[in-house]
Amino acid sequence: MYLDYKCTVWRRIHIPDDKNNKEYILEKLKQGAEPLFTDAEYETLYDTSEDMTVEENEGCSTIELYDFEGELLFKNGE
Repeated sequence: MYLDYKCTVWRRIHIPDDKNNKEYILEKLKQGAEPLFTDAEYETLYDTSEDMTVEENEGCSTIELYDFEGELLFKNGE
């Protein structure tokens, strides 16, 4: 049996020097462009991990329990 749960975590993108243009980056972020640098190096900041609630996940499950065959036994949302 196993239990899956959903959480959020921050990632840090290391912007290459040749693309380090503050005005350009700010404008793209304001336009909703993400991820900005698909080929850039990034790191996952695991110490920022936070569990999610069903409400934060738009009513979808954040906890799911499965048996050894992978059959869903329980979920706490849609």
